[in-house]
Amino acid sequence: MERTTKAQVVRAFENLAKAMGKQYSPATPAWTTREGGGLKATVGVWMLDHNGVYGGYVITEMDNEGGGESNPFGCCRMSAREFVKAANMAARAVSMSK
Repeated sequence: MERTTKAQVVRAFENLAKAMGKQYSPATPAWTTREGGGLKATVGVWMLDHNGVYGGYVITEMDNEGGGESNPFGCCRMSAREFVKAANMAARAVSMSK
């Protein structure tokens, strides 16, 4: 079995976000500086979250300017291989439906 790289995971994430017309980080910054200081989250932007302790990848979406997040595809983390397969399948499905 061939190893799935982080670059492949990032590419699959970006392709899915583009297919769905979503803004995504790092192309769109998840956080910006408010006038007068402080940070403000970019509502609607997707981020690819990886956690080495729990293992795996999950997509998160900024829900409000305070930084509240949700998981549009559920909170179950996937291994790199699982994530690439799922993201590629979803991107193809979205493309086929247009």
